[in-house]
Amino acid sequence: MANETAITPQLSGLDAGLTQAGALSKKKKNDELGKNEFLNLLVTQLKNQDPLDPMKSEEFAVNLAQFSQLEQLVSINDKIGATAGTDAASMAGYLGQEVYVDSDTVQVENGSAGLLKFNLSGEADVEVELLNSDGSVAERINAGHLSGGQQAVALSQLTSKNGEYGFRVTAQGASGPAYNPVAAVGGVVTGFVPGPTPQLMIGSREVAPADIVEVRVHGTK
Repeated sequence: MANETAITPQLSGLDAGLTQAGALSKKKKNDELGKNEFLNLLVTQLKNQDPLDPMKSEEFAVNLAQFSQLEQLVSINDKIGATAGTDAASMAGYLGQEVYVDSDTVQVENGSAGLLKFNLSGEADVEVELLNSDGSVAERINAGHLSGGQQAVALSQLTSKNGEYGFRVTAQGASGPAYNPVAAVGGVVTGFVPGPTPQLMIGSREVAPADIVEVRVHGTK
């Protein structure tokens, strides 16, 4: 039987033959065509073009534009690769902040499961259910009567055991049927794990920075 708990509220290519020749002469990792190989192919095409039928100026301009685009993309990728997952200062900037992610589960730890944020179409009585893996209700939480608009409530004073649970938010207004607002799961960042795939820690739960949909100063609405 469920318990009930109160809650605190991409270049087109060069001549095909030259492309194949370049691929045979120098093969990069994963068959990628780098900017140096692209430039070598362009120079080779110019050296070996038919004097009676040289490359038109328009074609040459297009190839130069393609090379410029490739060089820019490589530059951007290098910058991203140099910083992604290793910038500890950026990760540390999340410490103490309230972050929200799209998730179907919450993590109960010592009677707390962080925060849920959702929008209400109007005033409503709100209930949150924690769900076991089989869909059964592990605990019912009375969130009380809340006003319309964005709401953030804290899941605290829980009696469920530590672990991961699904959840369902149900809102019942004065008129109309009950409905289930879509909720984002939040919590305060207490630490981080740097590296190639950095993770933020919300209690014992690990969250990828790319999954964050909102960051707020803790304690603000």
